[in-house]
Amino acid sequence: MAILVLAVLMFAAAAGTACQNGEEIQSTRLPGVAQDDPFVWPEPGTIVYHSLRSDVWRPIIGDGNWQKNIVDDPNRTPVEDPAVFQEVASTFQEFPFYWLGLEFQGLPLSGITRVYTEPAEDQILLMYGTCEPKPEAGCGPPLQMRVEPCRHNQRPPDAAADGVFQVRGTPAQRVSDHLLLWTGRAFVRISAYTEEMMLAAAEALVAANGQGPATPDEPLPPPSSDC
Repeated sequence: MAILVLAVLMFAAAAGTACQNGEEIQSTRLPGVAQDDPFVWPEPGTIVYHSLRSDVWRPIIGDGNWQKNIVDDPNRTPVEDPAVFQEVASTFQEFPFYWLGLEFQGLPLSGITRVYTEPAEDQILLMYGTCEPKPEAGCGPPLQMRVEPCRHNQRPPDAAADGVFQVRGTPAQRVSDHLLLWTGRAFVRISAYTEEMMLAAAEALVAANGQGPATPDEPLPPPSSDC
């Protein structure tokens, strides 16, 4: 089971896997992406860093596997103090680092992964909460976010398109089991166990690095004309 958990931690957010009532939600093309998804998502790229919070994941993974697969792996970083996540987020400069703080609705920020592929794909993957997979099955944390710089093929949809609405002044769209938002120079993808949690997360987004609203009371900037 520990190996399965590790596989999920590495790729669940990147692939968009989610769980509902203990069952994985997947499509026949890419996990978590509907056939009518308007974008072509990149293949998983190079993992720049993969940081996991020790106090929440170690009990699930187990001490032996935690040491072998996290502590001793140069590509993964065990985080003992959650304040490390705060530093990572606040000092990130490449694009707006949207997140929900160190905790959201009782779910701790349990992992931050950065995936980068030359020359244009750069993604921050955030996990809130944990999960315990069943034997021979994976799982995804209750809430996951992917934040990346907007690109020319990620322009916001027409306001009249299906599923498009406004969140704090910026366009959002429900696509399959995900909520997509276009704001400033960032593109944000949220998945969660419930629609209510996805919407609440969108309403609570803040930019940890000063490149967007500092509080949920502030509107999200409209999509940049450069996107």
